[in-house]
Amino acid sequence: MVPGNNPDIWITDIERLRQCLFECGKTIDDDEFILNILYKISPEYESTAEDFLRLIEEGTKKCILRYEKVLSQNMSGFCYK
Repeated sequence: MVPGNNPDIWITDIERLRQCLFECGKTIDDDEFILNILYKISPEYESTAEDFLRLIEEGTKKCILRYEKVLSQNMSGFCYK
């Protein structure tokens, strides 16, 4: 992204490119798409991008912890012979 450009227009252009790739048989999942945008955003939006990356990381850690908790609860209910 070029500094001073409207990020909405830039993101819309990136979404169009993503659609073109999809039509050519190449898919980009949502997480990869979002991370690509956050890593390439203009320096003037860097603090906002860092906040989003932090929230994504925290959410991922919470999901992993919940998964491990559910897994351990399910495993403790099994009786092995």
